[in-house]
Amino acid sequence: MNNSARRSTDHREQRQQNDEGPCLECFRSGTAVIVPDLTREAERRPRFVTTAHRSGFTAVQALPMRLRDEVVGALNPFRAAPGPRASSPNPSASTWSAPSCTTPSRCRV
Repeated sequence: MNNSARRSTDHREQRQQNDEGPCLECFRSGTAVIVPDLTREAERRPRFVTTAHRSGFTAVQALPMRLRDEVVGALNPFRAAPGPRASSPNPSASTWSAPSCTTPSRCRV
């Protein structure tokens, strides 16, 4: 993935304000959403695509984060280059997703 924390943070804030994008679709449906070229999504998600392009992103995956049978979030690896991933969904993203979901459930305050 080719991004920086700052670009991701700026884009995440815009995405939440606009209430559109693959992340929300993934969270609501519980299924992965793969967008290898955001240009093709411009009509369907105009604000999301504009914001993503301004942040330097041209492709995104949205992968459901599950805790047992419940979708508790979505992991969104963005990319600076369009095109399909070598594998789909991204195995390294799935590897990050599982511990992110299970660790908080084991923590007690």
